[in-house]
Amino acid sequence: MGFVFVHSADWHIGRAYRSFGEGLAAALDAARLDAITMLGGVAERAGARHVLVAGDVFDSPKVAQRTLLQAIERMGRHAGVTWWLLPGNHDPARDGGVWSRFAALDQPGNIVVLPDAAPREIEAGVWLLPAPLAARTSSTDPTAWMGDAATPAGALRIGLAHGSVKSYGSAGSANVPIDPKRAQASRLDYLALGDWHGTICVDARTWYSGTPEPDSFDDNGPGNALLVTVPGPGETPVVERIATAQFNWRALTAPVTSAADLDAIDRQIDAASVAPERLIVKLALAGRIDTALEARMARWLERLDARLRHFEADLTGLVVSASGSDLAALDADPVLSGLVVRLRDIRATDPAREQAATTALRKLVELGGRYLEAAE
Repeated sequence: MGFVFVHSADWHIGRAYRSFGEGLAAALDAARLDAITMLGGVAERAGARHVLVAGDVFDSPKVAQRTLLQAIERMGRHAGVTWWLLPGNHDPARDGGVWSRFAALDQPGNIVVLPDAAPREIEAGVWLLPAPLAARTSSTDPTAWMGDAATPAGALRIGLAHGSVKSYGSAGSANVPIDPKRAQASRLDYLALGDWHGTICVDARTWYSGTPEPDSFDDNGPGNALLVTVPGPGETPVVERIATAQFNWRALTAPVTSAADLDAIDRQIDAASVAPERLIVKLALAGRIDTALEARMARWLERLDARLRHFEADLTGLVVSASGSDLAALDADPVLSGLVVRLRDIRATDPAREQAATTALRKLVELGGRYLEAAE
């Protein structure tokens, strides 16, 4: 069967969600702790005795004491699983930091923090090579030492690190650079990485698990853990992606010119195969619509907001024009109808003033309607 374990990373427990209301922020915070329970269940069902967490267990060195205790309690529930915790750049291993506070708390023996870059036998014939971080950034590759790390002949070598390989992470320069060929160069059977919040296969032996619970609208494949089986030394690992997310974040951009486009957006949201109360949606709309569709859209947006766990809409890309029936109502007055003709002509022939003419037509419908009603 080989060596079976769960690879996770970037829990970011204690993250603040200041852009959301108190209720949703609390639910998102709780979901990050719930991810521990989810991961423990994944390990137990697969018969895996180890969960390797590749950094950023906590979002900040200043995470609340109660939050530390909650994380310990959640991991302690899974007594048959050992949790190997690597300090990352959000929770580096330094004096007075979060791991010093963590070590001072009562905790079960199935939680192991890895503050030192030294080989460690975690099971007979299986050696873990951790690369903990001591600062937010590093100009050197923290995995460079792994090539010279001595392990017994025939042992499995599993690397655990937090940083950005070339082509991933921040554009230009990475906060913590990692050689994308590290697994090959250091004879690793598997390199478990954290920092990138989506699930990525760098090569057959090098993976980012991504965060188990999404925390942004980035479409980079978050919300997973990896169930890894290493058949034997030198053999290709078998990696299975396991969905773990409680909430699904969706950023959608859609053109709107008719009611049919609103129906299409509904179908796109339904296709997420996630209960609406677990959907966090940011929607940007663009296009030219008339006032009749604008009114229908307002009702549609209200229903969508009531249906989803969180919904925000960006309507700045919409251009609203007065409808033909609205403008026809002004034909009863020669002055108003003349203004309609003039503004339509400007809109059709002068691109620089098209938007202004469109806005003026809408305002004319509103004020002209009031004028005609008063004149009756």
